[in-house]
Amino acid sequence: MSTEAQGGFQRPSAALLVAWSSGRASAWATTLGLSLVAYDQGGAGAVGLLFVVRMVPAGLAAPGVSLLADRVPRRRVLLVGLWLRVLLTALLAVTVTAGTAFVVVLLLAAAAAVVETAHRPAHVALLVELAPDPRRLSSANVATSSGDYVGFLAGSVAAGALAGGAGPGAPMLLAAVAAAVAALVVLLVPTTTRPPRTLTDASTITEQLVVGLREVAANPDQRLLATVLLVDLAVQSMVEILLVVAALELLGTGELGAGLLTGAWGLGGLVGGLAALALLRRTRIADGLLAGLVLAGVPLALVGPLALPASALGLLALVGVGFAVIEVGLLTLTQRLSAGDVLARVFGVHELLSVLGTALGAVVAPALVAWFGVSTALAVTGTLLPAVAVLRWVRLRRLGATVVAPVEVYAQLRRVETLRDLPGATVETLALRADRRALAGGERLITEGDVGDELYVVVEGELVVSTSSQGELSVLGPGDHVGEVALLRDQRRSATVVARVASEVLVLDRDTFLDAVTGHTGTHGAALAVAEQRLARGGV
Repeated sequence: MSTEAQGGFQRPSAALLVAWSSGRASAWATTLGLSLVAYDQGGAGAVGLLFVVRMVPAGLAAPGVSLLADRVPRRRVLLVGLWLRVLLTALLAVTVTAGTAFVVVLLLAAAAAVVETAHRPAHVALLVELAPDPRRLSSANVATSSGDYVGFLAGSVAAGALAGGAGPGAPMLLAAVAAAVAALVVLLVPTTTRPPRTLTDASTITEQLVVGLREVAANPDQRLLATVLLVDLAVQSMVEILLVVAALELLGTGELGAGLLTGAWGLGGLVGGLAALALLRRTRIADGLLAGLVLAGVPLALVGPLALPASALGLLALVGVGFAVIEVGLLTLTQRLSAGDVLARVFGVHELLSVLGTALGAVVAPALVAWFGVSTALAVTGTLLPAVAVLRWVRLRRLGATVVAPVEVYAQLRRVETLRDLPGATVETLALRADRRALAGGERLITEGDVGDELYVVVEGELVVSTSSQGELSVLGPGDHVGEVALLRDQRRSATVVARVASEVLVLDRDTFLDAVTGHTGTHGAALAVAEQRLARGGV
């Protein structure tokens, strides 16, 4: 294994993560800058209007925007989306500085929010393509969560400072610069990253738009994760509101205290990345998620009874740790369960749930404060995520219960073109069941006319494919596979395969291969197409 692969992230993954952090800084700078402009225009009501105008179109557009990342190269989706954000935020800077009518600002803000929904689905789907094995994918997910918090802190703080000293257009200009930096960094991701195949059997755009919704609705495990996500985001939305009320009414720390509490939450999120590395190992994903659900709730419930500013800061930092661990756990489990050809659309559904959860929290939190007071509202909010952990403890533990797949075998199977869009959990199962077989130079692997009951993936060396009537047909090397024709068509071997030099192959038995391939429509179709091509030229 190369030094680079051993050391952590590969350079393309690192570039993608830097672009993510810069993109999030752009998003938070835009949010803060626009909120300040809206408040100057019409107070809290205008801020609420801004929220509706941005979030509703973005939520409705998310499934359609995410479809792009399943139909065209994901790197291209990121680049186009980021450059559009540069354009739109620069226009916002100009319009705000010039004092243009607020309705124009709202329209540009809505457009920027819609474009922004493309980033997360394309980013997380591209991480799956770039990560060489499950452990590094988990590490990249931790870095994604930490990058979100880095962007939150950097974008918010810098935008606030600029707004106070350089005018209302400065935060949007900062957002444009941050988006441009993200786009430039994405250029470091290789253009050779494979574009997704059109693997869905949907025949119309409308049908393809609902593939993500159908994928989540049809899979009980995906539904469970989506439910946890919805509650998590609703609680986060409630916390954002309750922190302001608590600082002003409960703790008596004023607006500065609200900022400090939010900052403690953000710093806790950064620390949460370290906790996630420990808790979200391949064998402990669900345990980490459950711990995060408890940690994000119990400390929050204690803020009211203690009612001390110092203790509140520490408790909010723990809440931030919990939210970060939840985010990484949900991200990792969703990636493992989702097929590659619909992965971006599944996360498009998550973007829609983000809007719904945020809106739900924005409605529920003020109602709780009005009915019971801020202390009780904090306590009630703090019980929601632990309640989810208790009610779904068994299912979440089962969801994360998995034996660690051999890293090298997993990576080798991921490189097989026919298998590349299978869900990560399915590839892990194949890796666990695959056997290694060494071949001496000249040793026969397959004999023409024999019954076929295994698929072979070349790990090292060269295999020569030939028939009695046509002679040598092709030479296979590392990453190639052979033997699927007889398995898919239930026929005898139509060619002979011999090792030209000392070689090594991975072996998958008939039932293991067919269970994996036939369970995913796109992969099954791709495998049949390859089999037909090989059969036409005498393949095996």
